[in-house]
Amino acid sequence: SQAWLSYGVIHFISPFLAAFWLWLFASPGVVSIFAWCFGIQNCLGIITHLSMPTAAPWYGDQYGYPLPPGNYSMPGSAAGLVRVDAVLGTHIYANAFKASPLVFGAFPSLHGAFSCCCFLFVARYSRRGAYILGFYVLWQWFSTMYLRHHWRIDLLGGLAYSAFAFSIFYRSLQRMDKAYATGASGENGWQRLFEGTRLQYLFDKRTEKGYVSVMGDRDDGEYVRLSVDDAIRNHRERDLESAWVDDRGATWTTRDPTEHMPGK
Repeated sequence: SQAWLSYGVIHFISPFLAAFWLWLFASPGVVSIFAWCFGIQNCLGIITHLSMPTAAPWYGDQYGYPLPPGNYSMPGSAAGLVRVDAVLGTHIYANAFKASPLVFGAFPSLHGAFSCCCFLFVARYSRRGAYILGFYVLWQWFSTMYLRHHWRIDLLGGLAYSAFAFSIFYRSLQRMDKAYATGASGENGWQRLFEGTRLQYLFDKRTEKGYVSVMGDRDDGEYVRLSVDDAIRNHRERDLESAWVDDRGATWTTRDPTEHMPGK
């Protein structure tokens, strides 16, 4: 039942839940990037299914090994999900997979790609979300193999397709995060929903009076929020500290620019 819940239920609602969470808590505009990544990975996956058909484990279970040649006149199979139909007293999954036009679409696993796409986006904005979605990815991967719908290589392929789509828009995500941190893109969904209430800044610090947030660029290319005072203080510390510079064998040291100021 746990495998069915992940593979047959949560799989279909997870993109909507992830998109809603991103709208609430991520930088404004991130949901559109999520939708683009989701669409691109799925389109690439379907193109691969059609151009390079691959059989799922259930095909070997049903027709034997070595695998006989397949064709699209063969019906699809719900594989392990027929047990769910038996418990529920229905034929929902059996009929759905039997009518599927993509009988040989094991690689890449779009079930795996769905979960990985949700993980990559949510984990960027929440450490707790990273643990929850990381568990969901592993759960989904286990379910697809347990129900005999995918091989391990199919799941790794889904991860690769999802990561590729995510990498295309990585710079765009950085720009959106920078715009949000500086206040240029406005507030996220949660802050707009609860504007004027005590809940507005429950998950994010309220901008103090006379406080303007600026960006601090880290070595890894990411950005952090700093107050103007903190930014100026960090800048002065870097500028006023003495640094040794090696220039063609000669050693030079920079002076404190305030050393010869009046009153010093």
